[in-house]
Formats: sequence, C-alpha cells, structure tokens
Amino acid sequence: LRDLLRHLDHQTPSNLHLEWVWNLADANKDGKISEGELFSALIEYEKYQKRKFGILDLFEKFDTNHDSVLQGSELQGIM
Repeated sequence: LRDLLRHLDHQTPSNLHLEWVWNLADANKDGKISEGELFSALIEYEKYQKRKFGILDLFEKFDTNHDSVLQGSELQGIM
C-alpha cells in the first residue's frame, strides 16, 4: 500500500496517511483489501489530495501562533 501511494503521489506517504488509507480501504475489517475496497479507498484518497492544499492554506492562515496546532480561539476564525 505504501508503494502504491508513493507511486500515485510521487512521495512517501506518512504513517498517518498510510493508516488512514488502510482503515478506509479495509471496509469490512478483515485485515485484507479487496479490489473493490481498494478502488473505493483510492477515490476517497484522491478527493483528499485535491482538498489537502486548501486545508493546509487554512491551517497556515489561522494558526496565528504557529505552533502547528489549532487552538479553540484560532478555530473560531474558521467558523
């Protein structure tokens, strides 16, 4: 799965991304990923990749103290 995501993104996925895609893909939680499960997960991953930069831009804008964590007061600016 890591190699597949690396091939798609041209970069090594983080463990967090890998775990997220695995949990998304293994829909029936049997420890295996079927062709259909993989197809569905990759569609969702592609949607995430398209939105990622907008999310990162929001994070950069509202993380006013630049601690890489959004505080409650910083979140109010987004809402």
